[in-house]
Amino acid sequence: MTKSMQSFIHAQIISGLKNNDSFRFKVTGNCMKPLIYKGNWVFIEPILTDPGIQKGEIVLIDRGMDFVVHRLIRINDSEIIAQGDWSKFADHPVKIDQVLGYIVEVEKHGYRLRLNHPFVRIINHSIFFISSLYRKFYLHKGVP
Repeated sequence: MTKSMQSFIHAQIISGLKNNDSFRFKVTGNCMKPLIYKGNWVFIEPILTDPGIQKGEIVLIDRGMDFVVHRLIRINDSEIIAQGDWSKFADHPVKIDQVLGYIVEVEKHGYRLRLNHPFVRIINHSIFFISSLYRKFYLHKGVP
């Protein structure tokens, strides 16, 4: 794909989400394992309210010419910090307006998991909690 085509598609996705359109993307990495794997499809809906995003949610972040799907681990008035569940380190802070949408559904092996379904929500928040503990006590303490 040419840079101009990539730029055009990127702009269309941003414009669509800002105009309340939903999108579907195929995931290209494994940083959100075990909930989202490379090759899974994610469904993104726009953020409709100003405070809309909350710690622990999985979101689509605009990184210039590409996008990343990561979990929010810190939010303040103007910036957020996100991190992949499988990533050792947090991302650099980005402006809140770079958060374009929520991941509302994950498609795996032909099955769709709605992240707002009560059972899936428990699993999702459990993964967030466990990955936070793992990073805090295992990765940063140098345990062999």
